[in-house]
Amino acid sequence: MKPEAKIILTLKQKGSLSIKEAMTFLDLSYRGFYILVRKLENSGVIYLKDDPHDKRVKRIFLSNGDLSVSHVS
Repeated sequence: MKPEAKIILTLKQKGSLSIKEAMTFLDLSYRGFYILVRKLENSGVIYLKDDPHDKRVKRIFLSNGDLSVSHVS
């Protein structure tokens, strides 16, 4: 399964993930992970937001737009 699909499915199940949780789950390099995140963010699939309990943490959320993986490729 592609990393894009993994993160979308996980976000659908959990609602949000921290950057660290997502990096660990996807087992990607730092650079590879941020390339993926920027691609998904620029496509409107996800957005990043500060964690309300810890401002050092960024959380990833699904956008309400088109969530198809083919839209990102």
